[in-house]
Amino acid sequence: SADFSAFVEAAKGRGCRVLPALQNRVDSDRVGEGTIEMARAGACNYWAQDVDGIYIARWFGSWPYAANFYEKLREVAYPEVMATKDKVYRVPTEGNTPAKAAIAPNVADPLPVELAQGQAVQVGFTVSDDLKKWGKAKRVHEVILRVRLQQTTERDRLRFVFNGKELSEASLRKINQMYVMDAPRYRVFGYWFVFRLDAKQWPVRGRNVLEVELLKRDGQALPAVRLRDVELEIKYLMGKNYHRGLIDVDLGPDEL
Repeated sequence: SADFSAFVEAAKGRGCRVLPALQNRVDSDRVGEGTIEMARAGACNYWAQDVDGIYIARWFGSWPYAANFYEKLREVAYPEVMATKDKVYRVPTEGNTPAKAAIAPNVADPLPVELAQGQAVQVGFTVSDDLKKWGKAKRVHEVILRVRLQQTTERDRLRFVFNGKELSEASLRKINQMYVMDAPRYRVFGYWFVFRLDAKQWPVRGRNVLEVELLKRDGQALPAVRLRDVELEIKYLMGKNYHRGLIDVDLGPDEL
């Protein structure tokens, strides 16, 4: 969600180029390096701001380079290639160490933030995908909004609003990770709220806002509820009404 528009405007007609840095390090509890879906999201957001190029910052740390590294390297220069490929948009948050005060130029709403009862918290982020266009072409497979709250309980009551529309329980799956014995990288406790968005709830091209409000708090719970993670995942089909791959999970078990 870094905004480089001021730099782009200042550089116009001055023989100066703007090349924002695309980091390869994510340091989440699930992945250390950013996946290709995350790289696409960041790169497409940069290209949408009319930058002159992209500086791939510290990607050398991925050595020895495997096939997935070269795939990322080939794609990031071509937004038209990435347009209908899977993406994961992440709001900046803390990793294995506490979040720094400044993450990137003009990044708004760095996480985590605490929730107080009756006070809605808004988190904004930018999406470059034209889902209205690709939805009409029957290329969109699924749009998932993931929100992780820490120090919340089953007795808390919460409200989620995305771009002014309240998200219903019908589209929600809760994942209880209040305590886990193990994790892919390191443990982060909390509750995941996973919304599968229908076409009317899809993000818009540009700025999107998620609002989370703690309506009622468990009176016996002492720590403040924290909003730690906000992620938006967009999955595409290779063609109109196409399958998702050699094996499509909607077709049931297979022998591969």
